[in-house]
Amino acid sequence: MRPSVIRVNYGIQRSDGGGMAMRAVTMLPCLIGSWKELGGGLQLSTSGAFGLNTEALKMPELMQNPWDVPPASSTWCNWAAHSTL
Repeated sequence: MRPSVIRVNYGIQRSDGGGMAMRAVTMLPCLIGSWKELGGGLQLSTSGAFGLNTEALKMPELMQNPWDVPPASSTWCNWAAHSTL
């Protein structure tokens, strides 16, 4: 028998009867015995399981403006201030 895992998220309990649905889903690994196997059972979230380097994802070097072009919002403000409409 291969281990089986159920990964639930935070949406199941946000509906009518969601609490009872979550309890029923939680019992499935108990009924088939997969909670005893390595890699089996139930998982709510994997967000803390891996070390994610969020600073490396931000890449601040891409935020630099190599052509010194002002952002669109400041261009609009300058145009609006000098407009003769």
